[in-house]
Amino acid sequence: MILMKKRPLFCFAAFFGAGVIGAYLLNPPPVWMLLCGALLGILALGLALPGRRKLTAAALTAFYLAAGFGGAAYTAARMEARPIFESAYDVEFSGRIAGAPYLDEDGARFVCELEKITFNGQATDYGFRLYLRGDPEELARLGCGQEISGTGHVFCPEAPENPHEFDFGQYLWRENLAGYVTARTDAVQLSGERGGFADSLYRLRTALSRRIDAHFPRNAALVKALVLGDRRDMNEDLRSDFADAGVAHLLAISGLHITLIALAVSGLLKRLVGAVASSVVTLACVVGYGLLIGFSPSVARAAIMFAVLQGAPVAGRFSDGSTRLAAAFLIILLINPLNIGDAGFVLSFCASAGLIWLSPALNRLFRLEKLREKGLMGKIAGYFLGILLTTAAAQAATYPAIAEFYGEFSLVSFLSNLFLVPLCLISLIACYIGLALPVLAGIPEAMLSLLTRLVSWCASFQWATVSVNAPPVWLWLALLICALAVSELSRLPGKIKGLCLGLIPGCIALSLLFTGGTEATVTFLSVGQADSCVIELKDFNCVIDLGEDAQETIDFVEGEELFVNALFLTHPHADHAGGLGEFAQACEIGTIYVPEGWEDALEGEGIQREWAYAVTRCDRWVELSPGDTVQAPDGTVFTVIPSGKSTSSPVNDMSLILLMDCESTRVLFTGDANVGRGPRAEILKVGHHGSRENTDEDVVKSVSPEVAVISVGKNNSYGHPAPEVVQLLEESGAKVYRTDECGAVVVRIGKWRYRVDTFLEAAQ
Repeated sequence: MILMKKRPLFCFAAFFGAGVIGAYLLNPPPVWMLLCGALLGILALGLALPGRRKLTAAALTAFYLAAGFGGAAYTAARMEARPIFESAYDVEFSGRIAGAPYLDEDGARFVCELEKITFNGQATDYGFRLYLRGDPEELARLGCGQEISGTGHVFCPEAPENPHEFDFGQYLWRENLAGYVTARTDAVQLSGERGGFADSLYRLRTALSRRIDAHFPRNAALVKALVLGDRRDMNEDLRSDFADAGVAHLLAISGLHITLIALAVSGLLKRLVGAVASSVVTLACVVGYGLLIGFSPSVARAAIMFAVLQGAPVAGRFSDGSTRLAAAFLIILLINPLNIGDAGFVLSFCASAGLIWLSPALNRLFRLEKLREKGLMGKIAGYFLGILLTTAAAQAATYPAIAEFYGEFSLVSFLSNLFLVPLCLISLIACYIGLALPVLAGIPEAMLSLLTRLVSWCASFQWATVSVNAPPVWLWLALLICALAVSELSRLPGKIKGLCLGLIPGCIALSLLFTGGTEATVTFLSVGQADSCVIELKDFNCVIDLGEDAQETIDFVEGEELFVNALFLTHPHADHAGGLGEFAQACEIGTIYVPEGWEDALEGEGIQREWAYAVTRCDRWVELSPGDTVQAPDGTVFTVIPSGKSTSSPVNDMSLILLMDCESTRVLFTGDANVGRGPRAEILKVGHHGSRENTDEDVVKSVSPEVAVISVGKNNSYGHPAPEVVQLLEESGAKVYRTDECGAVVVRIGKWRYRVDTFLEAAQ
């Protein structure tokens, strides 16, 4: 209660943020949230009337709860306002180029935001992203302020239907963009002159980018990332190395960059124009830098916190780290509550909270100040210990977010941050100097080359990273409570603070060990009118079929960071083996298993070429026939089952039919074959997308499934699944899941039972 009275801004931001998070995860009706908030607000006013001092605590509680429901209503309304429309081809459109345009894919594509848009003569209220292709020289002349009209394709991004699938629509809507338009320069007309403030920023950013290319030829992409926040040109392997080494935060423009600029400007001006004028000019420079590189959530956080730091003394108010963090959190969410789902926003605030709340507690625990008082060696030891403690605080605070968004945790970060952070800091300063004085650009070039080599070395260790599961909700809450308990906001006794500090690594350790009793996870991916399934066992991962182009399967395998020990291709049709070459290029494969007679059944040069390439990328390939088995290290067995009745397609009939026997649960994968009187199995992957030719009464009676999964595309022209097949399965007692309705279907198999989750239901 003392915190509610003494820290109104912090408490308001905390409750408002809790409402935003709740609405983002649960998507409640905004009207009900608004009504609850209004009633609580009225209650708070009534309890706060003069003469009711005894009810002050209740009034404050009602007020902050009203703020929480207000945040929920605001977020839910913002999510509900996202327009959903039908994608269309060859649409007449017009609009004005705005935002922060850039040239992509080696200058062959101009990407920008469109405002004041009309489609087929009808005006819209929202912006769209434009992807314009054409001659690079012609595209380079485009800029903000120009009017564009012509013919293009308009797309409304579809909602993701699989785990690890990027929600492009939500990403665009965070930028207030309803969808995107694609067009070519020869199909559009431009009018008007480029100009305005946004175009001036674009020209300046382009000029700086060219200057970097000219004076930093070996490390231009890295310099652009460090100075301009532009990572598009960075090699994917190098970006991965920064993540694996635990120093990906060095590539994100945030407090480090803002602090450098602020110190440089204020240091030069303070003695010349005085403290107040120096603060104003410094803040203007910080805001200008943010406008130049774009106000990403991390940049906005750093800029707002600096503004509060500079403005509080002028206003005669005191501001500590928690107050500045709360102000930035509240302002950014008030501008756009959907930022709560942005990885950069979450990581930036988690890291800042760790530095503000945990670092001082760790410093006190290890008596860092006393160590630094013990001469030169003490200062050196204190410096390195300080970096270690700072890294530990940031890593502990960001662990849940890293696990949630990226699924891996760096084990070398404590070592790498010791020398990579100071090296990057010095290199960044040298880059600024090199941009101003190109004659000195060779110095940061050498330093950045050393930085990249050290980053790659740190990332090269096999134990550099470990895969981690998304943490349970209790871990987020436990870490938050413990962090608040040891922070400057808490008045708990020192012994209790020490206990809470010790609980933080314990919570993380429990999360790493927490498995939920799952022995195997079978994920039937939603891949349209196609088939693909990923099976995760202990130390053994399988993929059964790849879908039409393998993209969803690649996204899932890469998102889970899996080595594919076994790739089963049931038969050589495009909806099962499509994208084989792309999958082999993107993912590591142990053994490829195919049905007997596979190579003779390959049709077309495309699949033959992809098969030839895939064979070179795997350890071996094996033909399987009925009765053959493949055994996983944990004892799970895949047995090849003979097919039943013949269908109208000999290639469908040759499909591998696999019975997976795992713990107490058996799963039957049928490809496009009819299994006839097959073996009993709790889970059945229904053959050929629910075709009546492949699933009859004999199949259902013999298999007697409890769960039937149909992989099928929306509004397909084949009439799949056949209504009589669905009816037959349901009448037999099976629970039917369709990927066109449920998205990915996930079966989690434990020692004694299994559980079925569907992606779309979980995402709602």
